[in-house]
Amino acid sequence: MNLEALVEAGYLQRGIEICDRGGVVEPGRWQDRLHGEVLEHQVRVDLGDPVRARCSCKSSRRTPFCAHAAAVLVAWTRDPESFRALRRDPEDPVVRTPPRAPIPEGDLVD
Repeated sequence: MNLEALVEAGYLQRGIEICDRGGVVEPGRWQDRLHGEVLEHQVRVDLGDPVRARCSCKSSRRTPFCAHAAAVLVAWTRDPESFRALRRDPEDPVVRTPPRAPIPEGDLVD
């Protein structure tokens, strides 16, 4: 993956610095998506064609790849094995069992 062609130079340099300092926390992979926490921001990178990123930071609104997304990409290109395989998409809401309806008093068994 050619990061120089994908990520603006300033954001890429900052992403390299973040990655070098161990700033990508709990990197994970779900299908063709990378996930990670970078400096308290949640990052997702879709490795499709084209590669796309989403981050919880304000910079990601102005650029396709912020420094946090760049850090995830740098970590991936350096060591893809460090991204643990996830059992489910971390963006899916947790499926919860609805609470049971109370049993009417007359139906209780002693």
